[in-house]
Amino acid sequence: LTQVNANNTTRTMGSITKKMGESDVAIPPDIFLQASVTGEQWLIEQVVQGCGKARTIADLFCGVGTYSFPLSQSHNVSAYELDGKMIRTIQAAQNKHIRAAKRDLFKEPLTGKELK
Repeated sequence: LTQVNANNTTRTMGSITKKMGESDVAIPPDIFLQASVTGEQWLIEQVVQGCGKARTIADLFCGVGTYSFPLSQSHNVSAYELDGKMIRTIQAAQNKHIRAAKRDLFKEPLTGKELK
């Protein structure tokens, strides 16, 4: 049984898959997603536009990749998040333009070298 909702999510036998950029991402339970599709889409558009022609993007506190996946369509993305479940969610989507890493950015912020 598969149900496709207006907010671009699919529910199949208890699992949820969300289209993020061009990737189908299996969303685990109990994680944060934006409250409305319209609001999420507006935020994504602002982030993508703001990144312009940058070659590489650092997505800090990336969650399950709400911005990483759309950005990966035209950029290489380094995605950082403390929650290992969220990082594994990104990695499971196998997007070759996203490098996702578990990292406590409060205790171990990115260095100047990493930001170049």
